[in-house]
Amino acid sequence: MNKIRHIFIRISTYLFVVTTLALYIFMSTAIVMAGKNTRVELLQGHIEPEAAMVYTLPELKQGEKLYVYVQGISGNLDPFAALVKGDLDIGPRITAEGEIDQPLNDIFTDRVERAIVDGRDPLSVLPEIANEFTLAWDDDSGAGNAAALEFSVRADGDYQLLVLSTPFKKTFGDYTLLIGIDEPTVLTGNAEPTGDTIAILNKNASRIGVSIQEITGKIAAKNQSIFYIIKEIHLGDTFYVLAEATSGDLRPVVLLNDSSDKPLASSNFRGGKTSTTLEYTFTEDGNNYILRIFSNNDTTGDYRLLVGIDEPAILQGKLSSWGRPIVQQATPVKIGIQIDQITGVNQQNENFGMVGNIMMQWNDPNLAFNPDSCQCLVKTYKDTDFQKYATENQIIWPQFVLTNQQGNRWSQNPTFFVEPDGNVTYFERFSATLQAPYFDFRRYPFDTQQFFVRVDSVLPEEFYIFADLEDYTRIGTELGEEEWVFDKFNTVISSTDKAQSRFTMQIEVSRHLNYYIFRILLPIVLIILVTFFTFFLQDFVKRIEITGANLLLFIAFNFTISNDLPRLSYLTILDAVMITTFAISALMVMYNVVLKRIEVGGNAQLVKRIDNYTIWIYPVLYIGAFILFISLFGL
Repeated sequence: MNKIRHIFIRISTYLFVVTTLALYIFMSTAIVMAGKNTRVELLQGHIEPEAAMVYTLPELKQGEKLYVYVQGISGNLDPFAALVKGDLDIGPRITAEGEIDQPLNDIFTDRVERAIVDGRDPLSVLPEIANEFTLAWDDDSGAGNAAALEFSVRADGDYQLLVLSTPFKKTFGDYTLLIGIDEPTVLTGNAEPTGDTIAILNKNASRIGVSIQEITGKIAAKNQSIFYIIKEIHLGDTFYVLAEATSGDLRPVVLLNDSSDKPLASSNFRGGKTSTTLEYTFTEDGNNYILRIFSNNDTTGDYRLLVGIDEPAILQGKLSSWGRPIVQQATPVKIGIQIDQITGVNQQNENFGMVGNIMMQWNDPNLAFNPDSCQCLVKTYKDTDFQKYATENQIIWPQFVLTNQQGNRWSQNPTFFVEPDGNVTYFERFSATLQAPYFDFRRYPFDTQQFFVRVDSVLPEEFYIFADLEDYTRIGTELGEEEWVFDKFNTVISSTDKAQSRFTMQIEVSRHLNYYIFRILLPIVLIILVTFFTFFLQDFVKRIEITGANLLLFIAFNFTISNDLPRLSYLTILDAVMITTFAISALMVMYNVVLKRIEVGGNAQLVKRIDNYTIWIYPVLYIGAFILFISLFGL
């Protein structure tokens, strides 16, 4: 019994000591944590290329430790974070000349450019510049491309935190900013916000909501209207427009419509001025407002359009583009075609078949992504997958048609390659039968023909404009076409009657002449010579038989040639040659019949004198006819 009591006393003693020690440790930790005044705040924002978000960190205390973690969550944003003194002028601001000045950005840019000129590595120069003008900075210390920094506050006062794109490339997108005082778990990106306010967004320095965009265009036709889609508008935004003619007699009219194309505001509607302004404050959030520029009085010319959000200084006409794009301009789409095979040329149907590749390249910020999200540098979409993604996210893309296509276009491996910055490459291998509407057979078989591959944008030029994809368009060296020689090609960018952009590949082709020389022209010459040599025969019956047989040969040649061509409303060179041989051969048959009749009548001497002249007239007829053909058909 005493032994059990002794064991119980020992266990109770151990439990008391352990409890006391744990309570002491807990109280000590709580006192230390209370002394540190741990604070954490979570913020969100958006960064455009070449812009910076500026936060004020008021009343930091000496001895506090600041932790910052910035992570991109949309677009291809690779964030950069920097801490500077509270009194440092970091801009941007509008100068007296009406230009936008960004002191800190300009210093960074100038120093890097000078370093490159001096032959230095800009990657090594950038840290030097950052250390010179900032108290602390970071680019990629966090997970993936996240920026993470810590800073021990050396003196009481206000500080400024800059969040911007990495200086090494232009990136953009949404971000989360986790900022903490004396809370090192912020550097993991997983700290819990405490509800405290540590950073205050400086809207003036960040120029939140302020955007300026400069656009140039041309009204080239009477009553032509050009429209621009306004991407995103918020309640209270004031929209400013300056439109001014830069050439011609243009008197621009400005019309602002809502998404249903209902007019909201207009300027210079009578078309009396060469320069006009418009100001309108929106009463609700919205997308797809429409800004139209046109002329009411049949004037034409080039114009400059300056649009801005919450920046009335643009009405003075001195500012240039800054901030996010306000209106959706036509996106350049580079396009090229490679022809690998010609599957056939049907002259009667005036078309040709081909197998080739088409490639298009453009940029769409809506498709930008952060490589960390997929651990990849390129996203690949099959045709159906991309169209589904685009439909779900309301993204348009430069859909196209082959305008001179007949029947189906058989596509192989249509694929979209999307890069982090939103650059898109579309590739498709296809086969199709294409109309060749400008066949001209007048000089057949010495003719030169034009083949065309025409690609039209489905959407109008306000959305997409084609451009030549340099060094891509070509004609293969093994086309598999034996009759035609593909001499040269060129590309043309034009506009359709419906103001849609058109890419045209023009191909000039000529015929291999060996076939026509040895299979048609040479036999015709030989037949003509055979007829000529019959003049040395005195037997007119034999002459009639030979010239009659030759006439049948020419008829056979005519059927052979006519099977290759459509039923034309004009004569070709070969038609002219065949008609001439028909006529002269028929004339020779009649001539020999007449001479035979004269000879039978007993006037042999007259026959001989006539025949002596005709033996020279015969070749002169052909020579004269061929000279006439050359002059008429321009050979």
